[in-house]
Amino acid sequence: MKNAGTDWEKRIQEKCDAYARKGILRAKKVCAPVVVIRRRMIFQTNPFPDFVGSWTRKGARMIAFEVKSTKVPRLEFGEKGLKKSQQAALHNWHNSGAFAFLLWIHAGEMALIPWEWIRPKTITDKSLKWGSEMIECPEFDFEWAMGIVTKS
Repeated sequence: MKNAGTDWEKRIQEKCDAYARKGILRAKKVCAPVVVIRRRMIFQTNPFPDFVGSWTRKGARMIAFEVKSTKVPRLEFGEKGLKKSQQAALHNWHNSGAFAFLLWIHAGEMALIPWEWIRPKTITDKSLKWGSEMIECPEFDFEWAMGIVTKS
């Protein structure tokens, strides 16, 4: 079975590379750490979200973001969606001054949701619903959406 998330992550990395060529931001996919013991791969907990980097346009502010793709207009909190470890990584990087966010892809559309908008929902709700409290990213231009959120 093909992993659709990998396809989206590849497309996002291509967008990040295009941003880097323009000097806007630099971000890279972070692979989960792996230990090999007796020819067996053991995946360890990743302390980073899917992508990390630096937002040149905003004074080299660190960025850290997760990428999620769903077939339904809902993203659960927990093992079937935004996992506790991923929430913790976004929370920790946000608290350290990074701009932490979620890029959510549904029905071929992308939206950006800052961690500070998601955090309260992880306490009161079981999931995020598509269309509520998000900024749509036309043509996958998430840097444009980042600028809207961080106006100041």
